[in-house]
Amino acid sequence: MKKALSDKVAVRENGRTKTISKLEAIITQTVNKAATGDHRAWEFLFSKIPWLLNDLIQPAGPQTRPGTDLQRSA
Repeated sequence: MKKALSDKVAVRENGRTKTISKLEAIITQTVNKAATGDHRAWEFLFSKIPWLLNDLIQPAGPQTRPGTDLQRSA
């Protein structure tokens, strides 16, 4: 799965084509849906990707690994 998610896809943004990973494309689409009020997208972001909430509260620094701080406080 890691290889599949790291594969590159071409996307069009602001009239320009750029190449990003499939994982980045999935996250971008999910964030955009959540921003429009899609409750399922919002729930997915904050329940399946707990480190995202932690990064919003405390920006990641060189000592922070995704998910570690949030999991310790739970």
